[in-house]
Amino acid sequence: MANDPYSACICGSGKKLKFCCQDILADMQRIGQLRDNQPDVAEQHLRALYESHPNKDVLVIELAGLVQELGKYNEARELCIEFLRRNRDEIRVIILLADLTMQTEGFDGARRLIHRAVQLAQPVHYEGIAMLLASISNEVFRAGNPASAYAHLRRSIHFAPAKLRSSLLLLLNSWTKGISHHFPLLGSLELFIAEVREDERETEQKAIRLSNLGCWEPAAILYSRLLDKDPENGTLWYNLGLFHLWDNRMAQAAAALHKAATLLQNFDTCVEAEALAVLIDLEVSDDRICTVRSSRRIRRPRELSSRLQEDSRFYFETPGSQLHSTETSDHHFRILADVPPAEDGGQEQLGAVVVTANLENEPDYHMVTVTAAESSHQAAWDVVREAAENCLEEDDEPTESVITSWIPSCCVDFDWNVHFDPTLSARKIRSAVDNRVASSIEAWLQRPQSHLNDQCPQQAADDPELKIPTAAAVVVLHSLIQRQNHEIRMKDLREQLSIPTPAPRLIDEDQTVEGIPLLHYWQLSLSDLTNSQLVQFANRIELIRDIDLVDQVATELFRRPDAVEQYSPRRAHMMRAMVARLQNRVDDMAECFDAARKATTDDPDHFNSRLELDLKELAFRLEDPEDPGIPHLLHSMRDQYFQKIPEVAEAVRQELMRTGCDQFLPEIETPVIVTADHQTQSQSSGKLWLPGQD
Repeated sequence: MANDPYSACICGSGKKLKFCCQDILADMQRIGQLRDNQPDVAEQHLRALYESHPNKDVLVIELAGLVQELGKYNEARELCIEFLRRNRDEIRVIILLADLTMQTEGFDGARRLIHRAVQLAQPVHYEGIAMLLASISNEVFRAGNPASAYAHLRRSIHFAPAKLRSSLLLLLNSWTKGISHHFPLLGSLELFIAEVREDERETEQKAIRLSNLGCWEPAAILYSRLLDKDPENGTLWYNLGLFHLWDNRMAQAAAALHKAATLLQNFDTCVEAEALAVLIDLEVSDDRICTVRSSRRIRRPRELSSRLQEDSRFYFETPGSQLHSTETSDHHFRILADVPPAEDGGQEQLGAVVVTANLENEPDYHMVTVTAAESSHQAAWDVVREAAENCLEEDDEPTESVITSWIPSCCVDFDWNVHFDPTLSARKIRSAVDNRVASSIEAWLQRPQSHLNDQCPQQAADDPELKIPTAAAVVVLHSLIQRQNHEIRMKDLREQLSIPTPAPRLIDEDQTVEGIPLLHYWQLSLSDLTNSQLVQFANRIELIRDIDLVDQVATELFRRPDAVEQYSPRRAHMMRAMVARLQNRVDDMAECFDAARKATTDDPDHFNSRLELDLKELAFRLEDPEDPGIPHLLHSMRDQYFQKIPEVAEAVRQELMRTGCDQFLPEIETPVIVTADHQTQSQSSGKLWLPGQD
């Protein structure tokens, strides 16, 4: 029965109805009926009921929630604060107050309330705690602290009930795949086992327990007390740095980690601490090269698009598309700088333009948006204005510029934005980009860095006092280049600077690779991993995007047939194919695809698996239009798929056009089919013999 006095109370407190809300149940049901259609009447009744029962948490929760819905956030907060003065440990009201404070003052204002709620929470409150931590995760990520976001989301999953945990795990997984450019500030950074005096052990362990709950401010306070007594303890400084980092106190985190790097005894851990400190310094520094964006209203978007397409200073990125007046649609352009193309075919870009037609809810509201480096943003607008002529709205200035991305000024050598001739093959473009990255690295090696006492990395490498900062600078460079979707070979750079290779790291058989910091991936001894750990590593290797490491993982997989089966033979062969592609080993790539096809023989969905592999191989091969294997692959795909699935023929045709390989279109035209009774003529001059022909 709904009103069984010994059933769980409807308010969600976890108590029995008899001992919670039975005396106000009828009033609460009446207020609930009024709330949707007569909220002002519901509020009056609720206020009267709360006045007569001032210590019932459900009433202040309902009343604060109602006035919040009416937009009275400050009053809702005051109601909670006033209640907690009388009932300081009422956890559900603390959670509500923390949520209200998050919405009005952000995490900084709500931090202590949240930490108090976490420490007092019982299982019945865990869903509310999980939602609070997930909200913090979202806020600090937007603020530019992926490490704190990741840590809070992990703690949120820890508290979440099953119905919420699955969606949070999916979110964590998408984050892990989608924001790997934040490496190494995203991942399972590990606390060190701190060595403290026996009389301080209890305090240190309490701090760790608080950290495990996500209460990093009180954990940091306890650690600061320990450091007052033992200021030369490097492990304490390192852990304190992580507490501050996860608590979104970036400046304090960097200072503690810098200190740890001078006190820790192990070279590799010192490098790790210093690299994290420098990356955090760069995150909070204003010494940046920024890319900004602004917009302004326009008239006649189709005319503006046509003008830009006819202007040689613009490259149209979306040929074939149209601007529609009945829906939101965009045309994308690149603004080319007024300088000759480089020898590798790269043309310097001044910026990018998007022409947007009809923002559905405001049919006459058309926009043009310009994105460019902050230093050239005005010049980019000047070019657009000149080309647009009278298509821009009169007396309408661009909106205030907003930063869309940035790189530290110390990476100025990588501040190049190039448009390559679309007639160049993808392989040639990749080679040109690799050469530009190599040249930028050489320039970086000769550029003074503030974290190296204003010496350049090449000079600092010869100074024993700067060996750790120089090794850290290599990790930092790798992280920053990953953000720009480029690659460097850590091994080569370390050898060039005479930096020792990190010592191998061994992990226990029951330890998961997911719990290993991304910084340690280069240190894992692959031969000592179990099959399960190796498969986990293979699943996560894309977070690093280090081609040498991917090659090592693939090689180790194929030394172990059981591991290949566990990982999936097809995926393993595709990993090797990707490595061969990036290393321009075309014959090896073809062998990998053939092996992957054989591995799908027993696949219940063999046809679709083979089609997917053929399309992937075609995409890889079209990166070099001179690849002699392209015609044979096209003929094979034409004969196997086109009659069964006409959509495949169109997809292949579109891919050939997209990649500028339309010279291969005749290879996929349907041949003449001759039968005993009649002949069907197609555009091709080829013939397909069928049984029964003379």
